[in-house]
Amino acid sequence: MLKKIFVILILVSVILASFGVVSAQQISKYEVLDFAEPYAREGEAMTTYGCYYYEDQPFYIVDFTIGEDLFGEIVIDANTGEVIKDEGIARKIIHASWVIDSIDSVLITEEVSSAANLRDAVTIFESYSALFKEYTNSPYIEEKIREYAANAATSHQLIADDYSRCLSIQNEIIDIESQIIGKNLNVELTELYLSKGDQFVQEYDTLDKHINKAREDTIAFYDELIASTNNQTEKRVLEEEKQYSLNYLLTEQQSIRAYKSYWESYKSDLDDSTEWFIEEMKDRFELTEAPGFEAIFAIAGLLVVAYLLRRG
Repeated sequence: MLKKIFVILILVSVILASFGVVSAQQISKYEVLDFAEPYAREGEAMTTYGCYYYEDQPFYIVDFTIGEDLFGEIVIDANTGEVIKDEGIARKIIHASWVIDSIDSVLITEEVSSAANLRDAVTIFESYSALFKEYTNSPYIEEKIREYAANAATSHQLIADDYSRCLSIQNEIIDIESQIIGKNLNVELTELYLSKGDQFVQEYDTLDKHINKAREDTIAFYDELIASTNNQTEKRVLEEEKQYSLNYLLTEQQSIRAYKSYWESYKSDLDDSTEWFIEEMKDRFELTEAPGFEAIFAIAGLLVVAYLLRRG
């Protein structure tokens, strides 16, 4: 009976040794390379950096490189050393790593500058709105001109409100970027970052439409105002004011559309990079399906156990 208990203990030990025991302590970034080694190809070096967290669980990404060229990545559980073959989990972690790599102190500096520009835009468009409102209160202005002025005041105030919401979102984005720079390598945080970026672009979509409306209202107002005077000097001044306002609105609109294009390209590049590395990862798994050292060790151990049981 004691021999059979001993044999069962050997069997359990063999199985645990072959598949890895959950460590009481997180595997170091140097130790994790041992778990990744079976997936390395000839001539490839292996490196890993910080630990990424998904659903409060730590994971390493191991890079396979030759020189400075990156040829592949795999994800490993930092507690157990298990290579993650669940495509959904691996995809989230690799995608998050690319988001994190895209964020640095230079980007934050640019975002802070962008926030300052948004703040200025709020002030400028509120001033434009107030200027148009002055025409609506003048008893010396024709009713039609006052009506156009009211429309222009409203559309410019809408733009100011849009920029104010964009500024609020931009500040949230800067806060998230600062956390990531501070080594908060959290998958959920990168998802929030992308969500806030999408929200920012949605506000820009609204802003784009409001600028179109403001351009129409500006043209209607100035055309009517210019038509109401016979003074050529005044006509010329009003025409210059009109063109300046329209040029400013156009410049803002071009900046908005350029940013929207950049954001869509940025997300597309992230998705493409992630997809490529996932497919490359799957190829590595297919090439290492043959029993490795651990499997051979397990088989040998089981044969020993079977032999002992027969003799018992």
